[in-house]
Amino acid sequence: MSEQLVLLRRTYQDQSSVYLRNNTTYHSVRTEKGIVSTREIENDRMLLKDIVGDVQEERVYYSDLMPLKEIEAYTLIPKGNGSKRIKIGAVEHRDQRSNSIFHDDSRIAYFTMPSLASGAVAHLRYVVAFPDARFSTGHYFASEFPVEESILTVISDADIDVDVRTFHMPDGSYTRSVSTEKGKTVQRYTMRNVPPMKFASDAPSFSYYTPHAQLIVNTEKVESTDRVDQLYGWLYSYVGQCSDPADASITALTDSLTANILVPQEKASVIYRWVQDHIRYIAFEDGLNGLIPAPAEEVSRVRYGDCKGMSNVLQTMLRAAGLDAHLAWIGTRDRPYTFNELPAAGSSDHMIVALYLADTTLFLDGTANVNAFGFPSGFTQGKEALIAMDSATYNISTVPVMPAAASVLRDDVRLKFVGNELVGTGRITLTGYDRHNLTHYLRAVQPNKVNDVLRSVLMKGSNKFQLDSTHVEGLNDREAPLSITYTFRLPDHMHRNGDRVYLPLTLSDPWKDLRFAEERVLPLEFPYEYERHYTVTLDLPEGAQWDGASSELKMDINAASYSIMTNGDQRTITTNADFVVNRLIMDEELNDWRDMNKSLLKDLGRTVVIDLPSE
Repeated sequence: MSEQLVLLRRTYQDQSSVYLRNNTTYHSVRTEKGIVSTREIENDRMLLKDIVGDVQEERVYYSDLMPLKEIEAYTLIPKGNGSKRIKIGAVEHRDQRSNSIFHDDSRIAYFTMPSLASGAVAHLRYVVAFPDARFSTGHYFASEFPVEESILTVISDADIDVDVRTFHMPDGSYTRSVSTEKGKTVQRYTMRNVPPMKFASDAPSFSYYTPHAQLIVNTEKVESTDRVDQLYGWLYSYVGQCSDPADASITALTDSLTANILVPQEKASVIYRWVQDHIRYIAFEDGLNGLIPAPAEEVSRVRYGDCKGMSNVLQTMLRAAGLDAHLAWIGTRDRPYTFNELPAAGSSDHMIVALYLADTTLFLDGTANVNAFGFPSGFTQGKEALIAMDSATYNISTVPVMPAAASVLRDDVRLKFVGNELVGTGRITLTGYDRHNLTHYLRAVQPNKVNDVLRSVLMKGSNKFQLDSTHVEGLNDREAPLSITYTFRLPDHMHRNGDRVYLPLTLSDPWKDLRFAEERVLPLEFPYEYERHYTVTLDLPEGAQWDGASSELKMDINAASYSIMTNGDQRTITTNADFVVNRLIMDEELNDWRDMNKSLLKDLGRTVVIDLPSE
């Protein structure tokens, strides 16, 4: 056993591997066709423990916009005082398939790293090209295993401006050098002894907290304050034709929808609903064609489009109705950057429409086919939109975060004793994103699976919950609440000791999947802010008695709150449980959230004591 292996095992006792190096090198050069770049990835991973079997599948991703140029991989196994190189076998290239993308030019190179055992080193090196250097990405210094050394090297012609932006890399955590080598500008960023990436359920994407750098390759020297201008000019070159007036078919369609409607917002609502109902979202990624919106008349004719095509037809129809609508690039919430923080292609991955009305700006997402008019798609809340006003002018506006009161689930239940069971009726109403999500599931699921979806939504008490009947109302009216009336049974929910019954009346726990271990340090992300209101009324049989003590249990940490109130008389007992979340991401509030859930668990365990009449 080598001294290096012994030392690394001692240093990383709980790890199965360690990266000896994890490096990325970019080369940017000016050619007759513009600035092109290559990205070379090279890493060496030493196994500290044996794995099941002695092989492991690896993958390398590439596409038409980022073609694969070279790939080299082998395993070094200890042999005597040296090592022996075991090359990989055949590399298999497959199309990358995605359930959400109709046509995708992305590909994957599959291969198997051989002879992997403790002390072996898996070596991987590959090169991808960026025919347009502006699509250059960046480098993550951390990985799933500890990293001994991680270096980002950026080599460029002296007249090429490459701006390296660092994220979650505080001063002192890395070294940076700039030099001139063989007439090239060389920037190096080095981190050593990098801990492994942290992962946790319901955490934001790792870009929010993992040390990494992103590249901005500028086609000409500009001041840093002008780099958003340069980004906008580049992006606009792909959509300039979308400003053309609507053709006759779009104009006629728009006129037919908005005839006799005078209020601008009502016109917009009718047009938006038409796009939601008649244009199917099909993602399409095919090189530069994945960046250029399909013509509005084509999208209208074929009845499908990606986010850019759907935004184009929506913008064109709104403009044909005399409304002030504009295409807008936006990064979904997986991307934590503002446009000023990262004025590059990586700051956005989606397109929507900004609609300017007299007193507000609405952000309309054509792909959100179940959203009420005026609701932004949930994954764009709080993100900046780069709005195309004309070829030279843009606005940057932030999509609003919808308040908790806009997404409300209200569940009213009435219970009675039937033998040793509780039998109940209920009515649940959902608004906002709660409504949108359930509507999406109910529309997408096979008919024979609808009851399974509803049971998971309506579940109470325990998994012994039995859903007997349901009736759904408002499924096709986006502007109205979605309502479900239902009947159910709860066997074995109460504890009985003779004629005395101990019964927990708080039947729902919306945060049961959001509790976490004490050592968690990653933020907690919510899809949207919301309110949950659960009312349970228990009808007491004649002659029954309970202690009659009203109670109120509550806790408020600003980012969230709960309240459980119980009261009643000799005929009924009612519990109102209210839960509110008014943050998209909890970070500094993690300890408060943990403490509140400890308190909630105690309060959920409280029971009412009822003395039933003797049989």
